[in-house]
Amino acid sequence: MNNLISPYDLGLNNFVEERETIKIQDFIRQAQKQMKLAMIKSQIEAMGGTGIELSATKTRFGGERLWFVCPLCKRRAGCLYRGTSGATLGCRVCLGLMYRKQKYKGLVGPII
Repeated sequence: MNNLISPYDLGLNNFVEERETIKIQDFIRQAQKQMKLAMIKSQIEAMGGTGIELSATKTRFGGERLWFVCPLCKRRAGCLYRGTSGATLGCRVCLGLMYRKQKYKGLVGPII
């Protein structure tokens, strides 16, 4: 007769790995994410940008980056701009905007 103790003699439900894990950090992260979204949405509404949607993409290390969704073309944008009328909001491509450097590129030669 073998008197050796096997791992199963201790009971299967006594191991940490076999239990559901509830971590406080997960709740904190979720609360921070919801609070961040609520604050951003209230700021957008305060500046008169009702109807502007947000989009999120995953980052390499498990984080999340927020983007505006352009109301005109529905693409992601880091910045939205007001049109000349002030009522239209859109990304730089939709409003036909360019950087000053792009407009004058190649017009002035290098300074020697």
